[in-house]
Amino acid sequence: LSFLGEWKSWNVALATTRRRTKETGAATVSDYQYQASLGYAFESGLTADFGWKRLKESGAITDRIGLLFTYEFGFRC
Repeated sequence: LSFLGEWKSWNVALATTRRRTKETGAATVSDYQYQASLGYAFESGLTADFGWKRLKESGAITDRIGLLFTYEFGFRC
C-alpha cells in the first residue's frame, strides 16, 4: 500500500508492506516495513528529500534514515 502526494514545491510519500510466513511445524511469523519521505524543490534547481524506514524481520526491528540532495540543470548540445 502506498501514497504519493505533491503540493506546490513539496512532495510526500508513504508506503507499507506486510508479510505473514507459516512453515509446517513452526509458528506464524509476521514481518512489516514502513517508509515515509518528505521533500522540497527549491527554485534554484536544488531538491532536498528526507526519508525514514522501519523494518521488522525475524523479530528484529531496525530503523534507517536518509537524506538525498539533487540538482537539476540544463545544457545545450
